[in-house]
This record gives sequence, C-alpha cells and structure tokens, in this order.
Amino acid sequence: MVLCLVASLPAALAAADRPRIAVLGIEARDAGDARSQQRTAGLARALTNELRARATVAYDLAPNAEKDLMEMKLLSDCVDEAPGCMAAIGRDLDADVLLYGHVEKQREGGYRVWLGSIVVASQKPGVLSLARTVPAADAGEAGMRALGPLIFPDATEEPTPRLPAAHDTAVIVETNVAEGNILIDGAQRGVVTATKTTVIRGLPPGRVMLAVEAPGYQRSEIAVDIREGQAARATLQLEALPPAKVAVTAPVPVQPVGGDEVRPGSTARVMFWTSLVATGAGVAAFTITGLQVRSIEKEQNDALAGFNYQANGVQFPNDACREAAADGYQELIDICDRGRSMATVTNVLIGATAVAAVATAVFYWRGYLAGNSKGREVASRKKPSRLGNIVVSPELYRGGGGIGAVIQF
Repeated sequence: MVLCLVASLPAALAAADRPRIAVLGIEARDAGDARSQQRTAGLARALTNELRARATVAYDLAPNAEKDLMEMKLLSDCVDEAPGCMAAIGRDLDADVLLYGHVEKQREGGYRVWLGSIVVASQKPGVLSLARTVPAADAGEAGMRALGPLIFPDATEEPTPRLPAAHDTAVIVETNVAEGNILIDGAQRGVVTATKTTVIRGLPPGRVMLAVEAPGYQRSEIAVDIREGQAARATLQLEALPPAKVAVTAPVPVQPVGGDEVRPGSTARVMFWTSLVATGAGVAAFTITGLQVRSIEKEQNDALAGFNYQANGVQFPNDACREAAADGYQELIDICDRGRSMATVTNVLIGATAVAAVATAVFYWRGYLAGNSKGREVASRKKPSRLGNIVVSPELYRGGGGIGAVIQF
C-alpha cells in the first residue's frame, strides 16, 4: 500500500465528480385486487423516495434519472433485468451505477423486497443489493424506509459542513479492482468505478481509516491524514481470496430414514418389477395352454365325426364326454380327460396372472407414487400402513375350475 500527499488540489480534481447513480422507481408486483395493488404501489414509492434521498451522501444523482424500472424496461424492450439490458438503461441515463428492484406481495400477507445494482461500464453486479421478506405486521411505509440504511448505511449521519473552496479537502482513492465499496471510518462514502479511481471530497481534517471492500478480494485498509486545502492520494492493492475461502454451497447428503434404505420405497419397487415379470410370464403361459385347449377341442370334433353310437342311442346329446363314457368310446374318453386337465391348468394360470397384475399395480403405487413423498414415507415409518388383504380361493365352474381373488382394503 502506498500513501502520498499532494500539496495542492489540482484543477482537474476540482472538476472531478463522485460516481453518478440512477435509482429507478421500484417496481410493484401484486396479483391481488385493486386495493391490494394500490397499497403495494405505495410501499414501492416510499422505498424509492428513501433510496434516492440516501444515495446523495455517497453518489451524485445522474441527470434525468427520475425514471421507473417498469417504464425503462418497456422503452428499452427489456423483458427482464438481464445485465445487458440494465447496463444499456444506465448508459441512456448517463449513470455509473444503476440501482433497481421490486416489491412483491406474498400470498401469506408479507412482502418480498429485492434490490440489485449493476456497474454500467463492466455490466457486472454492483455491491448494492438486498433480498428480504418484510412480515405483514411491518409492511408499512415506515418498514420500507427502514430498509434504506441497509443499502446506504451512512445516510443517517449529519452531513459534514463543507469548507470554503480555498480550504477544501479530498482523497483520491486508487485501487486494482473495478468495483467495490469505499469506507471512511466504517461508513460507506463512495464506490470504486471502472476507472479504478474515485475522488471523495468534503472530509473533515484529521486522520481517518480508509478501507476498500470488493467481492472476491480481501478487505484492505489504510490510515490517511486529511489536511485543509490538500488532497491525499491513497493506493490500495487488494489480494484475491484463495479458492478455499470462496463460499461454496455444498450439496447436503440425504440421510436414510430409519435404516439402511437409501431411497424410500425401494422394496416396493423391487416387488413391482418382480410382480411385473410374473404377470408377463403368466400371460404367456395361459396363452399357450389356451391354445392347447383349442387344439384338444378340434380333436374332440374329429373323434365325434367317426363315432358310431351303439344300440342304446344318444343319451347325452349336449355332453360328448359323458356320451363317450356311457358308450365306452375310449379314444374320446382320453381326449376329454386331457381337455379337462388342460382347462384346469389354464384357469389356474389366469387366476395367478390376475393376482400378479393386481400386485404390480399396488407395488407401483407404493414404490413410485407414495414412495416419492417424504412426508408419507416418514408417516408410514412412525405408524406402518397396512396393505389390503388379498384373499385367494378356488372357484368351480361348469366344466372346469379356477382361482378367484378378492382384494380387501
């Protein structure tokens, strides 16, 4: 750090100005009725007036900068607050720094206040920023004005009386960063601009502590002696923060709930795929056995075509199998036995497949729908839910049998 004193105030310094700032009218966002929208607009105006009044301590207001954020976005064809659009608005207003934001009504009754700034020359975010939720109980004009010191903390101090021109004082601050805050005895008195040189005037004579803070750099400060009729020059070199000290938000590992299970519902997902495979296998199996039953029926028809009834005549015209048994037609008897066995197997497979299909649906719901809800999973661990009973019972049909399934919730 280098500090040197200049004996007299140069003519060029007398013409130097503080950074120019344009505080755009804060945008009001409210999806409620007309009364609610009018109240939100009033809060936005109160915050805008407070910020513009406080900004004059550390900045010069840019000429013709009494504009609203929404108005300037419409005139500049900006659909949002992208850095390029905001920097273009700042250039149009002849400002070094642009401050803007919005007040948004929340459903729960409070207000979300967001303020941001941009350095026009570099199109990078500035150090003036705020994001805060104001509760409904504090959401009045006084509550909005109370946010002003959070952006311009030194604005509440009594202004320093300016000395006559012959005894004026100034500090020329030179630094290696393109943006940042300049603090005098802990109070913000200016900002670093893209030129990396800032002039601060009107300080009272005496020793002060001058500090520069910039994002990504270590704070640097120096003692400066202010004398009447002289300008002090302070050069500060800020060191970049090492990567280890840069704040990085690490992902929070998800802890398993109540055991070694990493994802809720994993057991149900395994059972879903198991029952799905069983359902597919059952469909294939009863399809094959069903085709075999059809083939046996064709054999019955062929056997009946060559059957010569005995003298006792036809006793069971609607049941070929009973007629073959009564007449001792062994070929047809064997075909009927095979047909009954195959029909029984087919009915059993159909019932088992139906049960597997129902289980597939149940496990899909538990593993992929209910299992993805953390609240339901925790509640189920505190008091395990009872899966509905599946009652399986044999069923007898005319000419065959099978399995019936009843689900009880």
